[in-house]
Amino acid sequence: MKTKFSGILTLLLAFVVQFTFAQEKTISGTVSDENGLPLPTATVIIKGTTTGTSTDFDGNYSINASEGDVLDFSYVGYATQSQPVGASNTVDVTLQPDNTLDEVVVTALGIKRKQDEITTANQVVKAEELVKANNPNVVKGLSGKVSGLQVIQNGNGVNNRTRIVLRGNRSISGNNQALIVIDGTISTAALLQNIDPNSIESINVIKGANGAALYGSDGSNGAIIVTTKKGNNDTEKMTVSIRSSVDFESVDYVPERQTRYGQGWDLGDGFENIVYENGGWGPEFDGQMVPVGLPQADGSYIMAPYSTRGSDNIKEFFSTGITTQNSVSLSSGNSDGYLYISGQLEETEFVIQSDERRKTAFNFKGGKNIGKWGFTGNATYTSTRLGRTNGSLYTDLLQTPSNVPIGQFANSGQEGHWNVYFNSPYWVRDNIRNKTQQERFSVTGELSYQINDNINTLIRSN
Repeated sequence: MKTKFSGILTLLLAFVVQFTFAQEKTISGTVSDENGLPLPTATVIIKGTTTGTSTDFDGNYSINASEGDVLDFSYVGYATQSQPVGASNTVDVTLQPDNTLDEVVVTALGIKRKQDEITTANQVVKAEELVKANNPNVVKGLSGKVSGLQVIQNGNGVNNRTRIVLRGNRSISGNNQALIVIDGTISTAALLQNIDPNSIESINVIKGANGAALYGSDGSNGAIIVTTKKGNNDTEKMTVSIRSSVDFESVDYVPERQTRYGQGWDLGDGFENIVYENGGWGPEFDGQMVPVGLPQADGSYIMAPYSTRGSDNIKEFFSTGITTQNSVSLSSGNSDGYLYISGQLEETEFVIQSDERRKTAFNFKGGKNIGKWGFTGNATYTSTRLGRTNGSLYTDLLQTPSNVPIGQFANSGQEGHWNVYFNSPYWVRDNIRNKTQQERFSVTGELSYQINDNINTLIRSN
């Protein structure tokens, strides 16, 4: 009996040890280049998953992983390096430059060149780099992947716009944005933002004034040359690809306020607790129960302790945002022609309740070679439906002393707001709304004729 009990105890102990090793732990370290200098915005991904992070300005990172996982470290211009997670909680990596020169790069007018044949300063971002973090916006997906490139976000709403600037601004009043070229046709950043990232093959970023040598004055601020996917070259296979992802977002931080004094103001004879005041300069907090805000519909007041709810109490107003993406693509082709069809559905519920964005995108790309003649067509359709609140909501929300229990006023309306000087953010959210429908349709076509091995003609229309 004693031997059997010892065996069971040993087996249980082994199970506990194995279970302990399978637990997640925090892995941290530094990613540096061949000279020992830190690499900011380097990507760290758990192999086989979409879980990852990026390094900070000093090349430091931190990620939750289990022992036995493999971490992939990558940075533009450097070879990807894999490191298994062992017993240590620290993994430092030194990346080596990727000296591959046989890659084909698309330059002006769709002309292809080997990397070592290009004399202009450029950098290529491949498809796998764009979709690693499942960012639904191609422009934002470029952030941190190209040296000298700035993605400037205008606003923080459900449909914020972005600007692309290479190597800083050159003009005070003129246009400083990089030229956007999609499949050889000059386009706009707005159209690029609406393209399904999964349908892009690569992006070649031509930096600075070098773009002017290829595209004239329009390219003086640099050029973003986008090449979308074509059908594969396998004569026996048709490839179907399906991708789905879910992303969650929350408000990280808000302006902090003082937490010593509550709702009220100095009326000349001392600081008073005024229940309908937007200022937070009443008497010092004492923790007593006091009325807050205007009377409710039944004449009663919302009662709350006269104490701070934290310097960031307005975060109670926001919820967790969710973005879902579902895309499917079909591709086929051989040496005589190709076909690529893709569709994407993206739905976003923003951190402000009822602010929503729904985007559908379809892309068709096909080509056929008949003798010396070549035909290529590309059609892209996107439809975006938006529902969003007025931009004054955030200003109204800032008029909140730190003792106000914001969540209790969700159904109070304008008449039962916590102050009389500004609108209720809940009322603004529910009543002052904008709804828009945007549709974009782009069609391009090419007709080419191969005169001989060195000369061909091309006509492109859009």
